Amino acid sequence: MGFDTIKTSTEFPPIETVREMITYETSIRLSEPIQELMKFYYNNEATLSRMLDLIQQHAVEHFGYHDVNALRTALHRFPDDPAVKLAYYGKSKRETET
Repeated sequence: MGFDTIKTSTEFPPIETVREMITYETSIRLSEPIQELMKFYYNNEATLSRMLDLIQQHAVEHFGYHDVNALRTALHRFPDDPAVKLAYYGKSKRETET
């Protein structure tokens, strides 16, 4: 993920929807079946990345949107929102601790 160029989207869900998307995506990502798959593929970065892409895409579509960047641009669009900051900064911190 790193410091890639910010991708844009033509879809701009309101902050309330973005928070719900983040909660939904997080619940899927942290679910036992997904965690088991991540443990199994922990050495395969491409597979893990693809899994996360699919989870994010599913979360976006669950809320009636199509462009995954509607979720991925949340930090850029709402930099001061605590829920958004926790989802992005907390996630990257947890990833570096493991």
